[in-house]
Amino acid sequence: GGARREPPPAPRDGSPAHPYHAARQLLPRYWIPTLYTRDRALVVGGTTSGNDVIGRHAWAASVEASTRRNEQGGAVGYAWAGLGRPVLQLGASQGWDGAGSIVRPNGDVAGTLRRRTRLVQAGLSAARPRTRNYLAVTAAGGVELRDYATDPGDLLGALRDDYFRTAHRRPFAHLGLAATNVQRPSRSISAEDGLAAAVTGERLWDRDERRGAHTRAIGSIAAYRSLDLPGYAHHVLALRTAGGWTDSEDGRDLSVGGVASDPSGSGGLFPGGTRDFPVRGYSSGALSGTRAVAATLEYRAPLTFPSSGLGFLYFDRTSMAVFADAATAWCGGPARAAGTCAGRVDPGTPIASVGAEWVIDLAIFYDSPLALSVGYAQPVGALRRTGQAMRGVYVGAGHPF
Repeated sequence: GGARREPPPAPRDGSPAHPYHAARQLLPRYWIPTLYTRDRALVVGGTTSGNDVIGRHAWAASVEASTRRNEQGGAVGYAWAGLGRPVLQLGASQGWDGAGSIVRPNGDVAGTLRRRTRLVQAGLSAARPRTRNYLAVTAAGGVELRDYATDPGDLLGALRDDYFRTAHRRPFAHLGLAATNVQRPSRSISAEDGLAAAVTGERLWDRDERRGAHTRAIGSIAAYRSLDLPGYAHHVLALRTAGGWTDSEDGRDLSVGGVASDPSGSGGLFPGGTRDFPVRGYSSGALSGTRAVAATLEYRAPLTFPSSGLGFLYFDRTSMAVFADAATAWCGGPARAAGTCAGRVDPGTPIASVGAEWVIDLAIFYDSPLALSVGYAQPVGALRRTGQAMRGVYVGAGHPF
């Protein structure tokens, strides 16, 4: 036999070892402009984020301002995975939405009531990812601050109810559960072939209510079915339903209407989330109450696949969606008994709309995805002539679910 060959010696690194520091990796290295429409107003802003290479720290931040109203918002979120599981999350945010119309005694709409919500919260989240399913649970607590304004602004002093001229502070405890088995191939335009369900429950302590506290629960389920039709990706039929319940004495606790999108692209770091009961073609707060249900049906189809860049901006693919939205809200429980319900007291005719969206999947510097949607919504049905209906073009972020 031949001579025995010894393996080469293992290489050694003689450089000194140092403790791991993530601070320099977390510095912001980009920002993405955001643009969308909210309640007949264009909202402009920007977002940025950062994380370290081993995934122990992650953060995101955004700012925005309405070009029509004196409304500014933003959010900051931080996640620390140093415990492994669960992950610690901290966040703060400020946002605006509609809380209904202000109607004169003769029935004419004088303006709209605007609601500002500020959140500060901390929580723990744990996920159980598997090859064919995903389960996540979140527990959090914090403080929600609410106050109100009007558009035009001089209407606030004319309101009879002092409730809207007072800031309301509500500590809360939150528990959420989400589960899904949907598929998302690398070149798909949407989630495919599965179900995604989520339920959240909150206990809010409110000194402005006689009982001192109330409970709120919201649940949703979405179903996706792929269709093998011509194009670079599957066509998708998507359906989402949602329902909400609260025993609050505030008849505006659940809000219906508006565009459901998250232009920040925060990946779940920010408190809050997309609108629970969207109806495109109507302002947020078009209906409100202590009970709400909503449904959306969409047909999504691939359009083009440019895969080309322009400087730091890269166009990946485009798609389109044809949709129908419907939702309603009404009052029950303590709010109905107290007479504080601004909307209907029984389920009635929903607000509804039909329309289409063009969705563009972009990337900033290759690795920062951004989905932009431009759509047209047409209110339909018996309530299409309400003061909250707003037929026309809107801008949002990606598909609403």
